[in-house]
Amino acid sequence: MALTQDQINIVKSTAPILKEHDRRPAKALAGAVLAYATYIDDLPKLHAAVERIAHKHAALFIEPAQVDPEIADAWGLAYKQLADVFINREAELYKAPGENVPMGWRKFKIAKRVEETPTVLSYYLEPVDGPTPLPKYLPGQYVSLQVPRSPSADGKYYHVSVKREFTTPNAPLDDIATGKITGLVSNILHDKYFEGDVVELSAPRATSSSTSPTRPRPIPPWFSSPPAWIQASRDKTNAVFGKHIQDVAGAHGNVKTNLFLDSVTEADVKGRDYNFAQELDIKVLDADKDLFINDKSAEYYICGPVDWMLGVRKALETMGVSRDRMNLELFGTGTVPEES
Repeated sequence: MALTQDQINIVKSTAPILKEHDRRPAKALAGAVLAYATYIDDLPKLHAAVERIAHKHAALFIEPAQVDPEIADAWGLAYKQLADVFINREAELYKAPGENVPMGWRKFKIAKRVEETPTVLSYYLEPVDGPTPLPKYLPGQYVSLQVPRSPSADGKYYHVSVKREFTTPNAPLDDIATGKITGLVSNILHDKYFEGDVVELSAPRATSSSTSPTRPRPIPPWFSSPPAWIQASRDKTNAVFGKHIQDVAGAHGNVKTNLFLDSVTEADVKGRDYNFAQELDIKVLDADKDLFINDKSAEYYICGPVDWMLGVRKALETMGVSRDRMNLELFGTGTVPEES
């Protein structure tokens, strides 16, 4: 049943009430409801939020019955229509891997564990159920990983890199259940999961702009500018995939790299181990040679903490780069704030 104009007016007039609530488990969905109320007469503007939340729900195998009943009761028909949008899109995502790919959590064995930096481990994960084809993934997608609280490029395995995040030891179960404690799974993986152990994964999900069918992937062949890699790290030891990036740049003369290190040692050589001994500041780079500001075909893929990404986006905007050329990788529900 479609909303009447009077119902549309009521929903839009009560939308500000949602801003007063911050229930963590339903925060992203509440944000989508707020956006729905704001753009109820211009629904195409909701596409990005719907895609992010639908992919996150599909990655966690959330079923229709699990969609937040509190908001449903409060918003009635308006929420029903929004829930239907998610349910229909998520149903399409569940079918996407194909008929021969198992649905639901799938067991994977850790075939190889590699220390990339002191805080980042890479896991090479092979399916326990044999050589069944793995769902293909695109740049920027993620998998959800499930572990008990106690203990590939050739299509045969997934390669997942995990950074150890700060966490609270022996946190109360209520705080864990409500999402107040970060870093739980990353610390469990680092401390208790080794080669031969088994974890459970979802299919690859996410709608980073680099995976959108309507946008080019990173470094498409028709770009006139060569690929450039700009990275910031606390020090050389913590520069994730630093050697791999150096190898790629060495093998391909058109790949340009710039590494910013907060801290350098006497053994670090400028031009070999780093380019700038400071926090990231794109304004010290050459606007044309390093950033390709005047090349309107150049796109910018930014990955990092949200506040950091917003800072980079703002700096690029001051240099004349429009937002439609910038792609921020957000691994979660909700959206990157529009204001920075």
